[in-house]
Amino acid sequence: MSHKVYKKLFKARQEMKKASKSGDNSFKKYSYVTLEDLYNVSLPPLFKEGLLVTHPKIYKEGILYLITKIIDIESNEYIFAESILDQSLDPQKLGSQITYFKKYDLGSLLALRTDFDDDGQSLEKIYLNDAQLTVLGALYNKLSDLSKENFLKYYKIDDLKELEANKFDTLLTFINRKLKEEATNA
Repeated sequence: MSHKVYKKLFKARQEMKKASKSGDNSFKKYSYVTLEDLYNVSLPPLFKEGLLVTHPKIYKEGILYLITKIIDIESNEYIFAESILDQSLDPQKLGSQITYFKKYDLGSLLALRTDFDDDGQSLEKIYLNDAQLTVLGALYNKLSDLSKENFLKYYKIDDLKELEANKFDTLLTFINRKLKEEATNA
């Protein structure tokens, strides 16, 4: 493997600016990066380098995954991130979950910040919003009882509503990793 995709990704990343925050949570008084904001800042430099972004959904061993891929169209090399989707959600909530994973997985692959950031202007804690709670809650409920108990102990909480918004990416990664481990060991 020649790793052309990494060279092209590095070149494209150098042209990307900080994503704007057009999303607005008026209830909790903060703005956030939307998937469209992320696409606006990332897709033009990626396309210029011959890199394509896709978000296919696939089934593996009965589990539905969203795969975010950045593909070099010349060499067919790619990098990817995968997230487990909750198939039990109604279509609207599943759509919200897919949008969140597209944004956070692509942001992670590009090393672009997509989570809440108030530049230190607020000292009060900002907790997960309803959409974030829906996404995390759906995945959390799939964990074994022991994993749930360990999760709550580790974060020193009694309820998911006590989790801070700035930990959302880390929480998604942790829960998805744990679900994969549990699926492998089942």
